Amino acid sequence: MSVPPDSSDPLDPPGDPNRSGPGTRPRDDAPARAQVSPRVAGAAIIAAVALSMVVAWLQIRRPERPIEDPQAAWVELADAVRSAAARGRYAEAAKTAGKALQLAEATYGPDHVCTAESLNELAKLLVAQSRLDGVETMYDRALAILTRVYGHDSQEVANVLNNRGQLAEKRGRFALAEEDFSRALAIARNVHGASHPLVAMEINNLACLADSRGAHDEAADLHRRALAMREAIEGPAHRDTAESLANYGVNARRRGDLTAAERLQRRALAIRERVLGPDHALTAASLNELAQVLLDRKDAAAADPLAAAALAIRQVAVGPNTAAFAASLETVGRVRAAEGERDAARRLFEQALAIRLETNGPAHPRTADAAVLLAGHLATVEADQATAAALLEKAVAIRSAVFGDAHPLTREALTGLVEACRKCGRSDDAKAFAERLDTSGPAPAVTRASGPAG
Repeated sequence: MSVPPDSSDPLDPPGDPNRSGPGTRPRDDAPARAQVSPRVAGAAIIAAVALSMVVAWLQIRRPERPIEDPQAAWVELADAVRSAAARGRYAEAAKTAGKALQLAEATYGPDHVCTAESLNELAKLLVAQSRLDGVETMYDRALAILTRVYGHDSQEVANVLNNRGQLAEKRGRFALAEEDFSRALAIARNVHGASHPLVAMEINNLACLADSRGAHDEAADLHRRALAMREAIEGPAHRDTAESLANYGVNARRRGDLTAAERLQRRALAIRERVLGPDHALTAASLNELAQVLLDRKDAAAADPLAAAALAIRQVAVGPNTAAFAASLETVGRVRAAEGERDAARRLFEQALAIRLETNGPAHPRTADAAVLLAGHLATVEADQATAAALLEKAVAIRSAVFGDAHPLTREALTGLVEACRKCGRSDDAKAFAERLDTSGPAPAVTRASGPAG
């Protein structure tokens, strides 16, 4: 029940029938009010303020009421975390997960199963927001607890391995990611059999990892397997099926099959809009990826509203300092560039690269993608050739370290670097990079589409 604000004189005693305040007429029979000296009134005010400060001090230090049923309270918080995460509200879910972790540690101690589960959930949600600091330690703690309680080959352990693998992939540590995903897949098969949603999930994650490594043909086979399993086990309209459709669509675009990419992304988007709602983070991912496909097909007018919608959803659902938001900035930047708004496109590409550097790190392939995108935009302006060359040199270093010089992505960056060096007067460097390009082998027939995935 709401209480209306009290506009009466704070020095009047409450409930005094003779009190007159704003909007109230004094009673005719009320006795005359005694005059109070300014000194006494000032002392009364000081005393009242002092009393309120003491009361506030005491209230701040008063211990909270103990929770009568900590286990029930923890379960309630855990359910709230899952509910918020399912709706794509990762920041809200992470905040609640933090409360669940505090309660678990305070109630059961640092080595309890509830603490481990809270660590795992909180870490997963932080990764979804690209908040990676300290997350690996959280996964390692959870893994140690659950291994001790359930054993090395339990599904509880596999869950943490899967999540830690996704963290490693985000950081570009592909060997560790593959090790964790492979272990999680072996455990899931051993616990549940070969035909189970968790088995399909791990195959899907290995497929995405293969894409991240640039092994797109290998990834395509894994995506087909995961999609077929999910359609058979969970149905053609399940959210997990939509995930495989979307990921397979990304793979098709990277292989240059834009017809298949558009078909797959439209199916994924239809499922996600129906099952998850129009404002979910995963719906935004499908909108953004479909916009990328349309841009690759030179249809910026159709891509524009999709890219703008994805950006707006992601700003709320995952936040503006995340890899997902950077991906949307890149897509909107491509739209603006296609529309001839060069300055707006440059600002968007620069903002996306800054976020990639912060979230993915300076040695990640996604950071290289963002650098190539900005460099390609700058390369058409004579005054920006030196900046374009510097960006491409960084991208070549990253891609060469991750994929090798013979990979089409490395060769793409090398080709652009040779041209940029020539245009900005670095003729010796241009010659050296051209020789490196010649010795890395012939260019493969299939190259990736122009925009980074996201």
